[in-house]
Amino acid sequence: MDYKEGSMGLAIILGAILFIIFSFVFGFIGGFSGNWIVMAIMSFILAPVLTGAVAAIIAKGSAGRGFVAGFSSVLIGYYIFLVLTILLLAITMAGLGIPIDQVIAMAIGLPGVALSLILSIVLGVIVLPIILGIFGGIGGAIISAATATKANAHQPQAPAAAIHTTIIQAPASPVAAAAPIVINSASPAPPKAAEPVAAPAKVVAKTEVAKEASVSKLKCANCGAENKAGVTFCKSCGSRLKG
Repeated sequence: MDYKEGSMGLAIILGAILFIIFSFVFGFIGGFSGNWIVMAIMSFILAPVLTGAVAAIIAKGSAGRGFVAGFSSVLIGYYIFLVLTILLLAITMAGLGIPIDQVIAMAIGLPGVALSLILSIVLGVIVLPIILGIFGGIGGAIISAATATKANAHQPQAPAAAIHTTIIQAPASPVAAAAPIVINSASPAPPKAAEPVAAPAKVVAKTEVAKEASVSKLKCANCGAENKAGVTFCKSCGSRLKG
């Protein structure tokens, strides 16, 4: 089974919602216990790490992908949680009949309060969400790396024939390949056929040639003309040939 990547958008949305839930639950538990150290650990470390881990499981992929999913989901969830907290505080103060604008004006007018308020805003709006996002990214990266490693370990290895075919069918490199050196590739030349030896000429003895000449030709004793063998009368003078 192939290990495919999940939806990054869905991972960020669900991770943000999960971070809001963790923040409310852990804040309530820490506030109820009265131990601010436990509350800080659960809200600022445990909540973003768990959120990043869940977001990475949904997103699937490499460690970098898990870090992005964890960091983004925690960051977005934190800002939504911050807005919800401010709205809840404003609603509570309005229900108690406390004018918010007068409280803010009075706080700014007090010596040293304005600087503390500015530092708190910078810390709560910029520094703290980045730190929490990094924790979430670390949790997501760890989970993604472990999941990807486990999935790759269970993938079946491709057979050797398939690998060989893939290598052969791969596109050629744009760099011109050097001419291959062929060693002993040419087949040896076939041996030449033996030239036919001319048959030795027949040697005829001089005696046989002379005999043949005497047999083939008859000389007329009367006129001296030569006649063919087997002829009775001379073709020149008509005299009877002696054979």
